[in-house]
Amino acid sequence: MDLDSLLASFDPPALVKIFLWLVVVVLVTAVALRLAQRFVDGVVVRSLSRPVGDDTRGQLSVLEFEKRRHTLQALGGNLARIVILGIAAMAVLGIFDVDLGPAIAGLGLVGLGVALGAQGLVKDIVAGVFILAENQYGRGDIVTIAAVTGT
Repeated sequence: MDLDSLLASFDPPALVKIFLWLVVVVLVTAVALRLAQRFVDGVVVRSLSRPVGDDTRGQLSVLEFEKRRHTLQALGGNLARIVILGIAAMAVLGIFDVDLGPAIAGLGLVGLGVALGAQGLVKDIVAGVFILAENQYGRGDIVTIAAVTGT
């Protein structure tokens, strides 16, 4: 392919359309990230502020409450960010006319293989989420597990 045929196939209106769609995806993603973080923050604050049967809120000091709030907001925010950025990546691929069906099916198979191969890791991650949710350990706590100390 020579330069003349490459320039002849150059289509500025199509490039402008692609660029505008990319700008729209970036803007929608930025707004969605901000809204998701505000939603997560609100849900965490409301859920930690409401009274529970055993009144765990009354037993927490202000510092412990803030550490727990910060930990749960970071966890929820990161999860929302991963989902939103994944959707944005698929939207960008769609703009460039990449067929997403086989890609999603392939990712499903890879996910199944990873899930079967990393059952212990997945189990540990789920256990970690429950540890954070039950306030056994929080951000900034110093813990010693199996003779290893850390934060």
